[in-house]
Amino acid sequence: MAQRDKIHDINFRQTVRRLLEERATWYNQSPSSNIKTYPVFDSEHDHYLLLDVGRENNKRVRSIVVYVRLEEDKIWVEEDWTDESIADALVEAGIPKSNIVLGFKPPELRPFTQFATS
Repeated sequence: MAQRDKIHDINFRQTVRRLLEERATWYNQSPSSNIKTYPVFDSEHDHYLLLDVGRENNKRVRSIVVYVRLEEDKIWVEEDWTDESIADALVEAGIPKSNIVLGFKPPELRPFTQFATS
């Protein structure tokens, strides 16, 4: 891997981690919530998640809020159940749209997004 690619990957990892940590902190500010949001990072395999865990209305809650993975030179957004798109936050943080794939969209619909197709 070229030095440029390593820097590219480090920037992607740092940006994804920072954005997910910020969102987890923000979501966990509600004192009345019985649900906690956890950032989960697997830097070795480049998988990054936000998980909601807790209880709501006497029911157990365990759900993936955001799931992002890095593959080659792309950031794949596999799940995004947030009101403010993680893909848009990545762009605002300086990641080019050409390096972001909305993996939760079917492949045939990806060309109609403003992001990479694969």
